[in-house]
Amino acid sequence: MSKKAVIIRGDGTGPELINSTLRIFDAVNPSNIEFIICDAGNEWWETDIKDDLKNAHCLVTNMSLAAIDAVMNMVPAITHQRNVASFVTSREISKIKKPMRPGRKTMNEWLKMLSDNQFTIKEIEHGLAYEILKGQL
Repeated sequence: MSKKAVIIRGDGTGPELINSTLRIFDAVNPSNIEFIICDAGNEWWETDIKDDLKNAHCLVTNMSLAAIDAVMNMVPAITHQRNVASFVTSREISKIKKPMRPGRKTMNEWLKMLSDNQFTIKEIEHGLAYEILKGQL
């Protein structure tokens, strides 16, 4: 039985990066990993990634929202080091067979960092950040 890795092309520079990554995969030919290629862009925003992540071994993406959805649904991801989820993902494609699986403490620290940097002071003071992130756990 093969493992599944979801690869989201993204838009902008995403397709170029993913196409290069796929060429590397072809050369390395990782055994027993099935790659599911998904496109992203404006039409993708109306879909739910959870269906694509079902039974996935990992997600390879440059899209922050996709990476966040993956790790919040306990699917490891591989991202660029500048991705907002890079603290809880693998950053090297060579880790495809055994990607990082962050523990609860690491996830909580990362979510705290996100809440400290993604919300205004007023939103934090009024508990909005806490309520939004609490619903994600």
